[in-house]
Amino acid sequence: MNAYWQILMQPVRERRNMGTLWLSWLLLAFAVMSGTLFYFLSASPNAAYFAVSVFLMMLTIMWGWLLLKSVVAQNTPANAVLAPGLRKRLMRTILLPWLALPLMIAVTLSWTKLPFDLTFLLALLGMLLVSLATRFRWMNFLPLAWVVSHAMLEKLLPSPGELLAVMGHASAVALGVSVDIVLGAIALRMLFPAGGDRHWQWHGEMARTAQALKNGKLSSQARQSNRIGKLYSLGYHSSLQRDCSNGAPAGRLILYVFGVECHWSGLLFTPCIFLLCAVGLKLWGGLGQGNGYTPLIVCLVLLYMMLPVMMFVGSLYYSMRRTTAEQALLRLAPAMPQGQALNRLLGAALLKRLLLAWAVSALSGVLALLAASIDFEYVVFSLGGAFASLLVAGFVLADFSALSESRAALARIVTIAVPMLLTGVFFGVRVFWFALPIPVFGGVCVAVSALVIGLRWKGMVRAPAAFPAGRFS
Repeated sequence: MNAYWQILMQPVRERRNMGTLWLSWLLLAFAVMSGTLFYFLSASPNAAYFAVSVFLMMLTIMWGWLLLKSVVAQNTPANAVLAPGLRKRLMRTILLPWLALPLMIAVTLSWTKLPFDLTFLLALLGMLLVSLATRFRWMNFLPLAWVVSHAMLEKLLPSPGELLAVMGHASAVALGVSVDIVLGAIALRMLFPAGGDRHWQWHGEMARTAQALKNGKLSSQARQSNRIGKLYSLGYHSSLQRDCSNGAPAGRLILYVFGVECHWSGLLFTPCIFLLCAVGLKLWGGLGQGNGYTPLIVCLVLLYMMLPVMMFVGSLYYSMRRTTAEQALLRLAPAMPQGQALNRLLGAALLKRLLLAWAVSALSGVLALLAASIDFEYVVFSLGGAFASLLVAGFVLADFSALSESRAALARIVTIAVPMLLTGVFFGVRVFWFALPIPVFGGVCVAVSALVIGLRWKGMVRAPAAFPAGRFS
């Protein structure tokens, strides 16, 4: 048991070293406070149950993902061959996040009319696919491919209700269990190979990526190994050449120091896919209303809608610590502003790019849902998520001269947690309390975002020069 305990404690030690362990206690406190508040405001046990379950599910997602990455990383080719029994212990340990997260999703949705066992099996299927996507990157596009293919084959395939009525509940559960067992066995074999050339190649790529994100010498080069990375690089290099030839303003040129990750070509990739899929679905006739898969499709669209903003903030903090050598050279340029002038120029450029990415992604997501002829209530829900993601705009403004690894990790966590949390609150209020108008929720989010941006702008302007980042950490 001590061996399993050491494996389970590894993510806890990582969070403790990064100084972000307090976030778990904060989520637990929010679960208690939100449950109490929803119960007294709505006088509904279901409302309190939903509020508590959302926070507990976020906590389970965070720790489940950390444990998943930890156990996969520990199965190095050398450990798989030389450490007796370690590979089997890691394979048994990964069953914990595989079962815990689907269980929390099923518990959270138990207030609906969805069958608990089928919800658990579907969530487990999704968890297995997400786990496989850590090795096969092309699987990240499966949700979007499923949305498009389902819309095109909707007339040929039965709806979930019709399929369940034909098969019967017991047969559907048996089929779900069989599929999950087979896919789980495949996932265990793919994620925990027992050495070999492919194992060395996969973990070599993981090690290079981790090292690049840590000290940043190879991050841009690491993306050259896949075709999407080459497309990003093509847009970055062509844009850089054009702006340098045309004498672009300093506010546009300064962002090139962060490399491909923060360039607009990568940020606009998801919105362009949205619009293309929306046009295709519209030509095919749309998804229609009352579709049994609509809630799941809307959640996927909402996630992709928030993705450009999350990617920009996360990539910015990675690149800030990764490109310190380039930043130091850039400060030696004769035309480069110094001190507070540099911070003003950098802050304005970062804020402008993030707001542009947010506006384009939100607009493309809403247009995609409208073109797919989805119920307007789901469009309102997506708008709430878009306004919630705006609250992270202030995180592109910071005292980068004192940026530490723990602060960068915290910013990336908050960037993911805040939009998801507020979107869940907005959904819970509309379902269990009253129909909160989207202009009111959006106005509150905009006002809070403006306040946060104003406070962080003042702090960034007063701070020492941002370049090179982290020199005072």
